[in-house]
Amino acid sequence: MYAAASRPVATVLTPIRGMYYYPFDEYLIDIRIQSYMLGPDGGRLPLAVIVSQRNQVTGWVQEVTMLQNVLDNYNFWYVAESDNKDTDNVVGYRIHMQRSNFVKFFACLVLIVMWTLTSAAVTYAIDLNFLRPRVAMMMECTMMVTLLFAMGNIRNVMPGIPGIGIGIDQYGYIWIMILLMASATTMLGKLICQYVHPLPTFYDRLMQNECYTEWRKKEDEKEKKAKEEAEKKKEEGEEQAKKQQEAEAKKQQDGNSSGSGSGSDSLGVKGMGSDTSSLATPRVQVLAAEADAQQQQQATQALDNTRGQSGGVSLRKQGDAGMDATCAGII
Repeated sequence: MYAAASRPVATVLTPIRGMYYYPFDEYLIDIRIQSYMLGPDGGRLPLAVIVSQRNQVTGWVQEVTMLQNVLDNYNFWYVAESDNKDTDNVVGYRIHMQRSNFVKFFACLVLIVMWTLTSAAVTYAIDLNFLRPRVAMMMECTMMVTLLFAMGNIRNVMPGIPGIGIGIDQYGYIWIMILLMASATTMLGKLICQYVHPLPTFYDRLMQNECYTEWRKKEDEKEKKAKEEAEKKKEEGEEQAKKQQEAEAKKQQDGNSSGSGSGSDSLGVKGMGSDTSSLATPRVQVLAAEADAQQQQQATQALDNTRGQSGGVSLRKQGDAGMDATCAGII
């Protein structure tokens, strides 16, 4: 007696929800095993088949059920009647497979994180470019580009995720990539434009946004500063011209006063000979007094000498001149 397999194992995969619905996809797997055992007379005898699963697929939950047939005999049934010597034993069972709860939770969490990062990036780009325009920095553009290229790797972190084209891509990954590409492009465009064309654009002038108001404020400050500098220079020029005029007037006045002073000096020198006492300076008066004192002393000495030689007669002979000299000496 020996056992043999009449046909290979037949496996039929029936998707309940296909890969498009990842991570909520479900499948049914039907497995049929046909076997027989030959008896001594060459007939086929019933044969029991035991099926056991040794390893479970990671990330999947499986439920196994036996298939029933109208000709069932516990765990197996016949293809034909049991008294037919050519009959086969058939064992069939069905496996219901779906993703584990952890895989579903983790995939949804990754998708939520991707949308959160994208929303933050798009909000920042809109605020920087339109709501509150300001100068873009290289670090901000680098962050946008890095986030754009990181989304592909973040998607692949989901366990057992199929290729591009499933539902999670059409409702998540593709739109996330489009939004990030738009945000990164606008950020880089602003970074380039603010160095190439620092003036406000037509859109800025039309919307009267913060970029235009800041530019207008700077222009007004420049005009005000230029006007103040021009007025200051004008005042300095007027003050300098006024000082120059005053200096010229003072110089002319000094020249006139010096000419009148020299004329009065010449007149004083001419009148000194006729009236020394009235026009002489204090030093001249002192010298004149010393000269008079010296003359009086000489006259007194001459009078004394005359008295010693001729006595009083000589004094009378001198007459009025001697009397004048004597009186001058006594005085």
